[in-house]
Amino acid sequence: MPASMRSKLTLGIIVLTSWVGACEDRESSLQTITQPSLSLQTSVSWDSTFYYYEGQKIRLEPALDAVIFDIDAPDLGASVQVALQANGVAPAQLEAIPWLPGHWIARLSGADASAQERAASAIRALPQVRFAQPSYRLPGTTTSFIPTNRVSVQFKRSTTQPQIDSIAASLGLQLIRPPHPDSGFFEHAYQYPREPGVRPLAIAALLDRHPLVLWANPTRISNVQRAFVPSDPYYYLQFHLKNTIFYNGSRVDINAEPAWDVTKGSSAIKLAVIDDGIDIEHQDYGIGPGFVGALGYDPMAVPGQPDHAFNPYGADSHGTHIAGLIWAEHNTQGVSGIAPFVIARVGRIFRGDAVATDAQIAEVINWAWQFAASDVISNSWGGGAPSQAITNAINNARTLGRGGKGTVVVFAAGNNNASVNYPANLSGVIAVGAITKNGPRAAYSNFGSELDLVAPSSPSPIRCEGDVVTTDLWGTPGCNDGPSGGALNYTSTFGGTSAATAEVAAVAALLLSARPQLYEWQVRNRLCLAAIPWGSASEYGCGKLDAYRAVAPSPTVTVSGPSSVRPGWTCLWTASPIGGVAPYTYAWWVNNAPVSESSNQLTFTNAGSNFTVKVQAVDWVGGASNVATKSVTVSPSAPACQF
Repeated sequence: MPASMRSKLTLGIIVLTSWVGACEDRESSLQTITQPSLSLQTSVSWDSTFYYYEGQKIRLEPALDAVIFDIDAPDLGASVQVALQANGVAPAQLEAIPWLPGHWIARLSGADASAQERAASAIRALPQVRFAQPSYRLPGTTTSFIPTNRVSVQFKRSTTQPQIDSIAASLGLQLIRPPHPDSGFFEHAYQYPREPGVRPLAIAALLDRHPLVLWANPTRISNVQRAFVPSDPYYYLQFHLKNTIFYNGSRVDINAEPAWDVTKGSSAIKLAVIDDGIDIEHQDYGIGPGFVGALGYDPMAVPGQPDHAFNPYGADSHGTHIAGLIWAEHNTQGVSGIAPFVIARVGRIFRGDAVATDAQIAEVINWAWQFAASDVISNSWGGGAPSQAITNAINNARTLGRGGKGTVVVFAAGNNNASVNYPANLSGVIAVGAITKNGPRAAYSNFGSELDLVAPSSPSPIRCEGDVVTTDLWGTPGCNDGPSGGALNYTSTFGGTSAATAEVAAVAALLLSARPQLYEWQVRNRLCLAAIPWGSASEYGCGKLDAYRAVAPSPTVTVSGPSSVRPGWTCLWTASPIGGVAPYTYAWWVNNAPVSESSNQLTFTNAGSNFTVKVQAVDWVGGASNVATKSVTVSPSAPACQF
């Protein structure tokens, strides 16, 4: 790096009083920032390529392949390319980062360290640029570290607001988000100063060493894995899986892609669809993993007739539409199913215009949970007079299924714009309503206090008049109105609470694939807690189905704070959760005895003996973290604790 780039930065900052009394060791030459308008003096050089993690320096090296920058203009593409050319750098590939407003990455081709630095300097010099920095990586690896124009800082609990404001002002930081503890955000988020020559890593390191700061983290883009995106050609039309429309600040889809990074289903989980049969010959799932070992039950089979549970009668396509939403393979053809790896169980209770008796329907339900060992039963039907046989079968499934853990039973709320239909209105059944791809409740979707969840579907419940894309009967029967000019084996017109029910059942199967130990009532509770609030409970129940929040892995938690304290002193320990679904609650123990504290920070006055601090985090949907432990010695020579 050129010598000119290694000079210390002058930001108009005074650094006066020595830093003393921190819980952990600090570099003695660092000083407390108190007033503006003088030079910053610190042993942290402004070209330092490291950051602090758990008090340890994590070294970095230039990655040479990119520069990230932040602009306050709609687009600077042409200006950036001109600036690069003027500084002897080849044109770069520019990529916007939509989830970081104003941020772009300039991908460099064949750049060396000098070219990367020239590129960063050239972009930084543009008047509309607030920030520009080279990309880094962990030494000897391909793990990238691309700093953004953000630094996260968590101050100690006793730090006053004037002190926080003074520290931020002295470093030229601009607050972009204050803490929101009730949403799981405990830190301040700042932008770096705009002055040329700013070294973000050095500012973050300086903040991390301040005695009033618990930690400071330079926000960066790292080598996280991209969410799985199916290559099926009609996936982009399946708005229930991914939708760019927002309603009340949230996307109108079930958030499927990140859920698939967790699971696409397990062959240990069985999902039963009770409907008018499923065309097992459909090539988008007929040979897929979900139908290996599939079982069917058909009380409506007619002697001498070829139709059965896996070969529907005539134009009976409803169950095949449902099957596509659940089991369609991610196989570069057709559509994408939500849970393609769970095993199929198929019961038939409709044949043309005929419907099975209530006793036969009860038989199918009992077969599904008892003989076929179904973990989830999807029922996109309902209505009619209540039946003791059907109710008993449902209750038996919920209480006796899955070896006593209970089979999850999902029912359509109904398409009458009225109160929730039987059997969806039974206690313990998951009753599902429909919203359109634009967000509001579908005009036909039933409502009431028994409604549990909603999921995206069509504006019309009429056969072959919806807008949900899924599989159709193979060949000429069915709606025959698929994408691309009417693909014969697909439909673009499914819908109703039927489609929404299949989505909820499939996500329930994903949840059990990830957490097979859950009881039926725990599945219902977690789906409810994971739902995105959507409006009044009578119209939307707990809210809109969210697949990722439902299956998200439990958080992990670490505990930071002093490892050695003085006798009789009061000190602070902080829990830092990662993952799961915010916000979190906390359980603390000292020497294995519970402590009355539910926040992420614990203050404790020791009695003069060594002790241990433990903490566990529980996320919003009930995922419990590991128990993090910190052993603390009590010594008269320990650093003083300030917080």
